[in-house]
Amino acid sequence: MTKTDSRFDSKINILIKIYESLKTLHNSLPKNGYDKLKNNINKAQTNINNAVKNLNDYYDELRNVYQAPPPPDEKDIV
Repeated sequence: MTKTDSRFDSKINILIKIYESLKTLHNSLPKNGYDKLKNNINKAQTNINNAVKNLNDYYDELRNVYQAPPPPDEKDIV
C-alpha cells in the first residue's frame, strides 16, 4: 500500500466513524422532539454517505491525482 493509499483509507475511515457517531446520536434522540436537530443530523448523514460513496467510487482516480514535484534544491536555483 502506498502512502497515498493510506491517506485515502484514513480519510474514508474517519468519515465512516463520523457517520456511525451521527447515527448513534440520531437513534438516541427522543421521538417527540428535537425535529430540527434530527433533520440536521439526517442531512449530515446523507452528506457523509455521499462523501463516502464518492470516495469509494473514485478511489483509484483520487489515488492517482497528479502531485506536483518537490521544489528544486536551493543550489539548483539560478
